[in-house]
Amino acid sequence: MVTKMQMMQFHTLAALYPVQQAAAALVGFYQNLANAAMGEWSRTPRLMGFQFSDPRFGFSIYVSSLGDTIPWDVVAEMALRLKECAMRGLPYLLNLSYGSRDQRILLQIAVRLFGAAVKELTSDLVPWVVEPNGLPGDNLISGEVDYREGSVPSVESGYTGTGFDQSGS
Repeated sequence: MVTKMQMMQFHTLAALYPVQQAAAALVGFYQNLANAAMGEWSRTPRLMGFQFSDPRFGFSIYVSSLGDTIPWDVVAEMALRLKECAMRGLPYLLNLSYGSRDQRILLQIAVRLFGAAVKELTSDLVPWVVEPNGLPGDNLISGEVDYREGSVPSVESGYTGTGFDQSGS
């Protein structure tokens, strides 16, 4: 079954600096998340929620669903889209909401610092600084204008099973 997903909210909580180091860590983190969702997890039952933490990169992601269970292919595609954002130099701690067009699933997603990164922002593990609230105007909610088009997954995205449907249909 193909689950069409649409981004409902994209809210940055903090920008991470220096950008290159933080973005590189997020790229590795999101790639590991995608690999797990496409690999080992795809052979396990779907869940209503999960946490994935990777101390090598100092990040955690929390995903919970209101409604149906979380499709692993949606998790993999979302991780790859967030990896693209990090590769473009957008390293943020954030909250996301995705909803299925049939209204069976609403995903709440949070990306946070993990473990030693929370206690010691200047450690070798996490050599960047957190700037609270990200940049001005970083709260993108469906219906608002995204002046940074192409910099984050579009609010008109729809999950088709092979990628995000950009047609908005």
